Amino acid sequence: MDGGDRDPVGGEHADAEDLARKLRLRARARADGLADRPGPDSLDRAGLEEEILATVSRRQDGLADQAAADAERLMAKLAAAAPPVDGAGLAITSARLAVRQAAGRAQQELASVAARAQRTAADLMAFRQVHRRDSEAEYPASVLLAFGLLAIAALFEASFSATLFAQEDAHGLLGGAATAVGLAGANVSIGFLGGFLGLRYLQHVRLVPRIVGAVCFAVALLAALTLNGFAALWRQDTAHLAQARADVQARAAIVEDDGRCMQRARGRSDPEAKAAAAQACENTRRAALSSLTAGQTGLAQQFSPQALVLLMLGLGVWTFSVLKGFNGIDDPYPNYGKLDRIAQAAEAELLAVQQDLHAEMKAALKAAEETISSAVRRQEEAVGRMRQAYNTAGPSLTGFESKWRRWDRVAGVLISQYQADNAAARRAAVPAHFGLPVPRRSPPRDPLEVPGQLLADAQAALSAAQASARQELDALLRELEGLFVGMTKQAVGDGATRP
Repeated sequence: MDGGDRDPVGGEHADAEDLARKLRLRARARADGLADRPGPDSLDRAGLEEEILATVSRRQDGLADQAAADAERLMAKLAAAAPPVDGAGLAITSARLAVRQAAGRAQQELASVAARAQRTAADLMAFRQVHRRDSEAEYPASVLLAFGLLAIAALFEASFSATLFAQEDAHGLLGGAATAVGLAGANVSIGFLGGFLGLRYLQHVRLVPRIVGAVCFAVALLAALTLNGFAALWRQDTAHLAQARADVQARAAIVEDDGRCMQRARGRSDPEAKAAAAQACENTRRAALSSLTAGQTGLAQQFSPQALVLLMLGLGVWTFSVLKGFNGIDDPYPNYGKLDRIAQAAEAELLAVQQDLHAEMKAALKAAEETISSAVRRQEEAVGRMRQAYNTAGPSLTGFESKWRRWDRVAGVLISQYQADNAAARRAAVPAHFGLPVPRRSPPRDPLEVPGQLLADAQAALSAAQASARQELDALLRELEGLFVGMTKQAVGDGATRP
């Protein structure tokens, strides 16, 4: 198409001159004027005028066809680049559903934990009311420390007792240590059980547990006295046996010395010297026997210091073990510490679940935000591709109506030139239609109208999706915050805390 893609500004005259040359406009106009064609009374245009209008119409039709083809290609590009129908809306719906499902699971889990904490708190409160416990439960933070102190007490008793038993044991220090370890372990165990099962139950509100506690404590006390008394007596008997053996050896030595002395006395020749020597031997024997039997009477002989120390040490360690069993590993009142620890654990679990659920709901909200933002970004990218395709549309689509009207002006210029040359060459009057406006064809629909409307719809849908995404994220954030605050208040309000 000649001149169909020229610049409408300044290209109009060039198209007119080009078409005038092709149609031999001026020569044919003068020829028609010399022949007085068309006649003065003719109502029809000259053939050259009709040919000009037909040529211009063909050029306009070609422009329209080219624009229609370019418009179809542009529509294909826009359709290929267009985002999915309601893609952002589907992403928003999916994200909302995922967040609400997470919130529902969180609510169920929190309700279960809160109910468990509520039950433990109610059990603890009922226990305090029934057993008249006005003060908080008191128990050591580390049970291992209490058992460690008991082990140290047993080790102290064993190490000290080992030296006492080793003095009279036939196996020496090793035998004494084995005996001391067994004695210390039994002593500490009896004391701990007496405090844990006996002394603690003496303060129970019910009579039967108090009786059982008194019996257990009495049994433990009797066992401790028996064990430590037996150990002291055993140590004393062992010492007596060793002393008896030493006395026998000492008597034997005295008798032997006395025999030698008497033998020397009988060997004297002088009767008086002999009698005096015999008397001296007798006096020596009596003095030795008297000194031997002097230490066999009195308290020191009946109860040696080692036995008394062993008895006191055992009773002291037993008393320490009783106190540790009483309040060293748990509250002095039976079962109070256990219930308090259960309530504390339930409360800590509730707090941990609240924190975990808060983090989980935040993660769900973040995932929803990423899902929605990703869908909006994809839609923005798609609209950007559509806008780029629209902005780079073919030249036949840009200023289509101005190009169409340009050819109308070309037709007007050519017809005016024809009429002027025709009138200059005529001898007769010009026809009545000379000087009338050149008929103009109505242009077809703007080929960019449908692609432009498609792009406008996509941009409107993008703006709506962006606004909907912001509103939905704000709504989800408010919903989750309100839900978490409500669940927390419900958990606290239901009594899911220790009294």
